[in-house]
Amino acid sequence: MGFKAWWVLPALAVAMPLASWSPPVVAQSARPVAQSRAHRLKQVGTEVSMVLKGRLDVAADGRVRSHSIDDRDQVPAQVLAYLDHRIDGWRVAWDEGVGTPEATSLSFSVRLVATPDGDAHRLRIASTRLGGMPGDPAARLRSSAPLKPPAYPPAAGRARAAGTVYVLLRVDSVGGVEDAFIEQVNLEVLAYEHVLEELRRELADAVLAVVPEWKFDVPSVGLDAQRSHHAVRVPVTFALKGEEVPYGSWSTYVPGPRRYAEWADYGVDGDGVDGSGNSAPQLVGSGPRLVRDEVPEA
Repeated sequence: MGFKAWWVLPALAVAMPLASWSPPVVAQSARPVAQSRAHRLKQVGTEVSMVLKGRLDVAADGRVRSHSIDDRDQVPAQVLAYLDHRIDGWRVAWDEGVGTPEATSLSFSVRLVATPDGDAHRLRIASTRLGGMPGDPAARLRSSAPLKPPAYPPAAGRARAAGTVYVLLRVDSVGGVEDAFIEQVNLEVLAYEHVLEELRRELADAVLAVVPEWKFDVPSVGLDAQRSHHAVRVPVTFALKGEEVPYGSWSTYVPGPRRYAEWADYGVDGDGVDGSGNSAPQLVGSGPRLVRDEVPEA
């Protein structure tokens, strides 16, 4: 069949207008079944999502003064209008101990979700992720070499089940992985709940099988260099060959339960695990934090 685990930037998207979007479906036997679109949507309360990236111009007091969205011409106009309005209420909170911050520019990513609402869809922001502060590369965490991807589980491949596993790693002071914890597994396929649980477990187990081989270069200067351990999140995307879809389109969104590792400090971890627009390792509990103050709907 040629299925393999791919590292995909950004997350997969279904290249169809929102009004005509229709997700893949698997039955109990993991084979397609003939069902009406309305029944499929009702079956699991299906939503669709997209991850967008951009930059924020941030004042010294943390207020977001302006923003830009990458490749705006590829993003639906109603999505851009929604984001332009919501970002008016964003600000950035800085790490304790960094002193008085200066005005800066930060990269960010955001996951938007559209929920069926009668004949239309209602937009909301599910999660966000800020990039790190500009500065010395030695103050950042990165992989020592390309991370070995997991094998695509055969059953998930036969079911044509794509998805993303968010794994949290406990990394020691020399960059080795001491522990791994699955925080969330999002799928891009519809099925009965017990089938979804099985698919999530298969994808998660595939990731856990390879993480002992991963190695990282940990920060050697700055506040993070003083830590004896680091919490590192890695999004691992399982993508079906030939079915990657362009940036700015919608994808099936079947998020799994969110779990929390007892040993991790989530103090400045934003508002969700799945807001990242790439699969790069991310330090958790460190760096600037995005605060999304409520803005009245337009």
